Amino acid sequence: MGNFYKMNEKIQWLVGIVMILILVLVIVGWLSVENMLLRLSLIFIVIPIYVFLTSPIMTLTKKYKYVSPMLLYIDKKNAILELHSGTSFDYISIMKNIRPGMYWRNKMLQYYINGLSVIVKKIKNGDIAKNTTIKGTSHFMENSIIKKLGFTTVDPEPIDKVIFVLDYLDLIWMNSFSRGKIHFPKFSSLKKAEILAEELLNSENELKKYQEFLKNKAGD
Repeated sequence: MGNFYKMNEKIQWLVGIVMILILVLVIVGWLSVENMLLRLSLIFIVIPIYVFLTSPIMTLTKKYKYVSPMLLYIDKKNAILELHSGTSFDYISIMKNIRPGMYWRNKMLQYYINGLSVIVKKIKNGDIAKNTTIKGTSHFMENSIIKKLGFTTVDPEPIDKVIFVLDYLDLIWMNSFSRGKIHFPKFSSLKKAEILAEELLNSENELKKYQEFLKNKAGD
């Protein structure tokens, strides 16, 4: 995680609470818009603001469980672990000095692969049950990498498609930085992958190969 989480924990909580208060003001202002069409249109701005402003509190309360600076997971019911890329708050604090384009993409992939390696360790240590289903949506990782790591691609669920639309403004600037130019993600690029925790253990050697490769590419 970024330098923010290296600060004194009391300061982190203070900043997190202030950001929540700001969010409350934003939501009150949004709900006070009388024109329904305008209010519905503004939701595409309110959602990215919501994600940004809630990130510190979600992390401090352990709702977001980071396995690398740009990969986190959320524990769901019925033995499901849901993977997520870092939030816009993380992008701004962690990726601010990373050159857009290929270098950015390699750095992001490095964070993802390192995070998956941490998950493998958690499975081996018993912190994550072997019968847990690990799921995640992606517009970033190539299908070839996903399949090589043992994941199975499945059709995105309706909620995944809704989230894609609501997060679109964030997806534009995040994907643009990764490509080094303005990029508008296609709906068809949305993909969902899943794997049993026990099966992910079989990808440990492949993850190590990717780690070494990306470490060299990122210049670490």
